[in-house]
Amino acid sequence: PAAQTVQLTSQTTGQVAFRIRSDAPWIGVSAVSGQVSAASPAAVKISVDPSQLPQPGQYQSTVTILAGTAPPVFVDVTATVAASQSNVSASVTPATVAASNGTYSFQMQLAETAGAATRLTGVAINGTDYSANIAAWFGTDHIAAKGTIQASLQASGVPAGPQFFEFRGIDDGSGQTWYRVASVVFQ
Repeated sequence: PAAQTVQLTSQTTGQVAFRIRSDAPWIGVSAVSGQVSAASPAAVKISVDPSQLPQPGQYQSTVTILAGTAPPVFVDVTATVAASQSNVSASVTPATVAASNGTYSFQMQLAETAGAATRLTGVAINGTDYSANIAAWFGTDHIAAKGTIQASLQASGVPAGPQFFEFRGIDDGSGQTWYRVASVVFQ
């Protein structure tokens, strides 16, 4: 998120020294000390470093402002970290695959539509695990946020009829797992 600005003011005409202390490593301040007076207020930016907040949840801490003999002023800072969950759609095209010289040619496609990056961790076709082939087939196991991966495949020696494709994955940010099924008919 963008930094929030706090204005420091004083009603005195003389300069008053101030110090600012962040009580958590994920809170940043643009100035840790300075001078303020009625004629020259000070603007201090308070920011959040998201790299210091690796897990979803709500984080709360305080920025303490000390100035002259005045009592400390506390600025409460709250950050809510939410990891989006992906939404992967799986498809195999064409919906009906006709054999050409005994070989079926088709494409598998996985598209992430929610804006959360994810990984493809498993592929099964008609109950047989082909997860070891993910990198060779798709070129990667990673599906970028709003991205698509696809594989063009051929199969022979497969009996005609419905074919079932299962896909499993895990989201980069949330760690949530997902499972999708697609089917086509070989004829």
